[in-house]
Amino acid sequence: MQSVRRLFFAALATLALGFAFSTSQVAYAQGSPNVVISQVYGGAGCGTAGCSTYQNDYIELFNRGTTPVSINGWSVQYAAATGTAWQVTNLTNVTLQPGQYYLVAESFGANGVSPLPTPDTTGTIAMSATAAKVALVNTTVALSGACPTGAQIVDLVGYGATANCSETAPAPAPSTTTADVRKGGGRVDTNNNSLDFTAATPTPRNSSTIAAAIAGTLIISEFRTFGPTGTCDEFVEIYNPANNVAAVQSLDSPGYAVAQSNGNVLFTIPNGTSIPARGHFLAVNNGGGGCTGSFSGSAYPAGSPAATATGDTTLNENIPENVGIALFNTSNQGSFNTTTRLDAVGSTAEANTLYKEGTGYPAFSVALSGNPGVNYSIFRDARSGVPIDTGNNETDFQTADINGTNLCASTINFQCQRLGAPGPENLSSPVQRNAVIKASLVDTQCASISVNPTLRSACRFERRTDAGSGYGSSPTSTGTLSIRRRFTNNTGAPVTRLRFRIVDLTTFPSPLGTADLRAITSTQVTATCQSESGTPHLCTDNASPQTTIEGTTLETDAFGQPNGGGFNSTLSLATPLAAGASINVQFLLGVEQNGAFRFFINVEALPAPTNGAIATPTKAQAAGKAARVAQKGSN
Repeated sequence: MQSVRRLFFAALATLALGFAFSTSQVAYAQGSPNVVISQVYGGAGCGTAGCSTYQNDYIELFNRGTTPVSINGWSVQYAAATGTAWQVTNLTNVTLQPGQYYLVAESFGANGVSPLPTPDTTGTIAMSATAAKVALVNTTVALSGACPTGAQIVDLVGYGATANCSETAPAPAPSTTTADVRKGGGRVDTNNNSLDFTAATPTPRNSSTIAAAIAGTLIISEFRTFGPTGTCDEFVEIYNPANNVAAVQSLDSPGYAVAQSNGNVLFTIPNGTSIPARGHFLAVNNGGGGCTGSFSGSAYPAGSPAATATGDTTLNENIPENVGIALFNTSNQGSFNTTTRLDAVGSTAEANTLYKEGTGYPAFSVALSGNPGVNYSIFRDARSGVPIDTGNNETDFQTADINGTNLCASTINFQCQRLGAPGPENLSSPVQRNAVIKASLVDTQCASISVNPTLRSACRFERRTDAGSGYGSSPTSTGTLSIRRRFTNNTGAPVTRLRFRIVDLTTFPSPLGTADLRAITSTQVTATCQSESGTPHLCTDNASPQTTIEGTTLETDAFGQPNGGGFNSTLSLATPLAAGASINVQFLLGVEQNGAFRFFINVEALPAPTNGAIATPTKAQAAGKAARVAQKGSN
């Protein structure tokens, strides 16, 4: 599904040799409740006399969040094939607890799926085994049309030969013996049905089933065990994935603890600490633990223009390379076990399974931890809009450093070489506000690409092959790509700090045919509003043929990003944004290699909500479904 809590740009295009572009696509997706369609089955009939042909078909829902969600007055709807009417099953008096499933079916025949739980809601579910569209809708009004849009759609899954209404690509076509099952126990959400779902044995779960490990509470979101100044140049970042403030309160100790696998406490988050909704808590090493160096990332910007990523607390000792760490809801070392563990991350070299999830991420080379060491970090994959947590360190985490160093020998399911930067965040840092700081085109009459090297247009993209040209500095060996968007502040309050975090980008190292892009600092420019043919017209924001587009600054720590920004890098604006106001922004990317490209960002802003909570509108209300745009362009 399109995640409710994200705003991103997905630019899928081709930077061919010279100017030419082929098919391009830009998508914006923001927010939806945490209830998702977790499983659909349109298999064979029950195989016994006297039962319906479609008696075993079912639709399963799941609350993947950390708070209860009322779905009273909603409905599940399906269309068995393109052109068929949408069928509606109403949901009444339903509140799903965190980690709880919910089953909609007619009934189950003797030879149908196994196990055979009792449906929570009964209704005729007569889907095809080869093609169907399934929607979770926040009203009981029947959808209309092959690809309906609107605020009522919460989640939409299509499989087989149906019209591809959204979600990038259909889920895998199941058979009469397999169901489409959302990965990660129902938690994986990359905005692409083909990636989020897998064809698996039907395993329907009703409301009596609660997921074994509820996603959320607090998680470890980013860390490193060495850095540019040596083995003590390290940090651990804790993230609150909920839409409400997290108040730390241990029942048997002074607070929550992060410990390493020898059982020693690295730091404690004291009772009474409030971590904002989608906010962070940062612990850094200031030279303790009998090792070399200390945290060098404190120059990285945080909240106000003068604030930086200084630690909210300090580590008690050094974390050896490849050692696992875990977060517990107690600091009582005798109580460290799987029932008190909130999260863990460790490498394949870590033998203690309490301090890692899954097999762990591939072990890093210890030789990289000297002085100077590699300026890197390990961070959760946030391409879904929020850091994912499926209980598998190898697939949940990514790594990057400012020079694109190969950090480990094994690359199975884990890319060990990627250009990017550490992005430590503390209690004062901006929080993700995708749903309420929305994007639109600067020039609604020019949705394609301008490739005129002498014209600074207000189009969706502008490709310039005169490297630099006042837009920025190296790396721009084959020119620059400027992406322009207009952002509107719908938070209801002034925004004093606005920045954008890159969560996906085609960058170094890139294979032939894939673009190598580097985020760079840009300056304010005056751009011309023009039609697709290049004829100037009045801009919508100021009734003039020209408009101002603000530049963005690549944020760095003391060591900079000499090769340009990549994964986890951030770009910021110096201009505050009043409530209800809009601002035109350009994201400037240096082009080191032409080819197909992607560019995904999350919006981060201050202040955080004053009541400590972030609303979770439906994805359509947050301009997710309706704002998908596809274009083609060429020189």
